[in-house]
This record gives sequence, C-alpha cells and structure tokens, in this order.
Amino acid sequence: MTQQLFSCSRHYRAPKPDDLRLDTPLGTVNFGARVGHVDIATHGYAVFDLPGGRVLAVEADLLSMELAICRIEPVLPKGLAVDECWGAVLRYVSERSSDSGLLRCQLLTETADIVGGLDCGEGVYAKTWSSNEYTLTMGSEDADALFARAKSGESLPPELADHFTRMAYEDALYDSDIAGLGYNLPASVPGLLCQYHILIAWSKDSEDSVGTSAAVDQSAEYVASQCCPAASHATGI
Repeated sequence: MTQQLFSCSRHYRAPKPDDLRLDTPLGTVNFGARVGHVDIATHGYAVFDLPGGRVLAVEADLLSMELAICRIEPVLPKGLAVDECWGAVLRYVSERSSDSGLLRCQLLTETADIVGGLDCGEGVYAKTWSSNEYTLTMGSEDADALFARAKSGESLPPELADHFTRMAYEDALYDSDIAGLGYNLPASVPGLLCQYHILIAWSKDSEDSVGTSAAVDQSAEYVASQCCPAASHATGI
C-alpha cells in the first residue's frame, strides 16, 4: 500500500537522529505518532525535505502514514506576534478498522523555573508554559472542533464524529500523562484519510504582544496548506 499523502514537491534524504525533535527556548520537543501497531519512532521511515520542514513517511501492511513537521506562519489578530510556530501534522490511511492511534508532542526541559498548565479556548485544547524569558504554547482542535470537522468530512471520515464526543466525555481523548500535548485517536475507517495536528508556538515575553495562544488556533486546512501547498486538496485517496 503506497500513497503520497502530502502531494507536493519534496526531496528524499537519509534519516537523521533529530528528525523527531524540535529545539525550542524552553527545551526539546519530541514528536510521536502511532497508528495501530506501527510506531513511527521504531518503524523504518523515509524522510523527505519540504521548503519549511520535513515529512516522515511510513509504509506498512495495509497502512500509509506520513508525519509532516514544518514551520507555520499563523494568522494572528492585529498587534500579536510570535517568534516561531511549528506544526506536527499526521495523515494516514489504513485498511483496518481496528487501527486506533496516537499523536503527541513531549516537552523535555531541565529549566527549573518553568510553570505551565491548560490554556484552552473555544474549539482549542492547549497548554502554555512560561519561563522568566519565554512563553511556549502547544495546542490543537478540541473535541467539538474535531466533531465539526468530521461531520463535514474535512480530512476526517464522518463516521468518526460521534467518537470524539464520546472520548471527550470519557476523558479518553487527551493524553494527560506527558509534559506536553497528546491525543488518543479513534479507530480508523478503512480506506479513508485521517488528519490531525498539534501546533507549537513560542515568543519572548513582552507586555501585550505575546500571541502563542492565538497562534495554535489555526484550521486544519490552513495548517496542511502551510506544510505543503497542495496538501489541503489531497483528499482523493
């Protein structure tokens, strides 16, 4: 089963030890993704460079999975700014209905003065950490936003809509056991594309201009288009 899920110009290169890592002012972020029994960190993958990042591609029995890690230019309200914003965008198609999954970004830091906690908004599930100098936020769609996107068939099968509501009610959607942000993903629908993302934004602290919370509040279509200009239209699987 071979499919290019991010349909844009990309160039193969050899894997590197830091392909699943991102350095930030508050520490290193480790990325993780799993669909069914296939974990991207332990399974062999191919790496393709993008203009603003990279795609890690996995081909396994009855599964095509790609994780794009790329720089995002977030749409922000006037007066807000961030130093950088990155996205981890997971796309996969499985032929097995039993393949549940996981997408996570784990913050590893040795800085003792970092404090943080939930920083959610309408349609957004997020966490923010601050040091004496920087603020960093990780965030993505909450259960309501995932439900709405699935209902409309926007890079999620409509059959999954009710699963997000149930998983949130059972406190099973978010992976709260990590110092970062993680999602437990429902079982896939055979042959149909699934897309999820987590955004990471940071900024040096100043009085009113830090826009990290707003930066992680971006639509799934916009995030995919930032990683790969044609990716938001690559729904014909």
